[in-house]
Amino acid sequence: MHSYRGRTSQKARKSKIVNQKMAIFFSILVPFRDRDTEVLDKCLESFSKQHFQDFELLFLDYGSRHCAGQARAICAKYPFVRYFQSQTEGRLWCRADTLNILTVRAVGKYLMITDADIYLESPQYLQLAYQEIQKQSNPPVLELRCYTTNQVGKKLKLRTGRGICIIERELLIAQGGYDTFFKQWGVEDNELMARLEKATGTKFSIFAPKEAHLVHIWHPHDYSKMPRGWLDILHKYASEKLPNPTPLPAPFPLLAYQDRPVLQQIQTSNNENIEKITFAQPLAYSFNSFLGRFMALEAGKCLCVVQSFDYYTDTRQTWGKRMTTFFNKILARVGFSYRFVDVQTANDGFLSLLEVRDFLFYFIVYFESQILDYYFDYDTKNLTFWVCKKNL
Repeated sequence: MHSYRGRTSQKARKSKIVNQKMAIFFSILVPFRDRDTEVLDKCLESFSKQHFQDFELLFLDYGSRHCAGQARAICAKYPFVRYFQSQTEGRLWCRADTLNILTVRAVGKYLMITDADIYLESPQYLQLAYQEIQKQSNPPVLELRCYTTNQVGKKLKLRTGRGICIIERELLIAQGGYDTFFKQWGVEDNELMARLEKATGTKFSIFAPKEAHLVHIWHPHDYSKMPRGWLDILHKYASEKLPNPTPLPAPFPLLAYQDRPVLQQIQTSNNENIEKITFAQPLAYSFNSFLGRFMALEAGKCLCVVQSFDYYTDTRQTWGKRMTTFFNKILARVGFSYRFVDVQTANDGFLSLLEVRDFLFYFIVYFESQILDYYFDYDTKNLTFWVCKKNL
């Protein structure tokens, strides 16, 4: 009986949200992909304990491969959570896209932009945020600060990033939401806040109450997944971005399986007619060949790369190789820090997964208008990439 009443309560609350559009004050937006589900549970539990209950929480799973079922089950425990899923498995992570999808589906007057690894340490936090908003001039934007933690959960210092904030929903929609060019990590928050400050002519307030803290739960960061030079490009793009954005359109689409022709093709048993590509040295030639074959591809057809990368051992004992080994031994004995390199061995002996990965990443970013669908996955030695040409 208890479980049944819980489902009824959740249904009734969601019905209220749909039928009374402005009945909610806060809409909490939580983007998610393959994060720690225990941390997610702690995040949602902290909202359930808030004294201020005039809120909804919108959760979007943006293509998790490993924990989609667990995340859905955790969200189902909390009646205030509205769960969404976008079938973006194999697509580049784009927090901006995730937040835009949730923004147009929210019904609250104010949006609280947060993450699945943030929790509210005090049950008074939302009440204090509500009171702070009443003091601000319209339309207020609050930049929230949170405490970082170490691996054992000890609070360290206030985090100064601008990624967590409270924004009037209509203001964000009018300013075009987040810019979806900002894929992978970072910068989308700084660009948005700078754009909002320019549009409103207001320097936004910092909200970090001493009696109630936001806490960022520690997790490892793998910056090796950031393509070389991408962060510099994002900063340059943000500084040169043109003003006067168009309003955020609604509805902002959620992808389903039927919208993913590449996923459908991957799961079919007959891939004989798929164009298959293998990257090899010299890589510059392989990259040009790939681009040429994509440009010549018929609309609706796919290119496929399924390849393993590893060190290649060159056992040839050429004259040049013997000489470089001899001189390098001498240099090592005298403590000289530089070494000679057999260029032929260096060129032929190693095929870099990271170089191929970065090439395909930039290909997706800059040929996006010509791509109908794609799937991109890799680990330390293996890479899978599928791309389907759009009908232009």
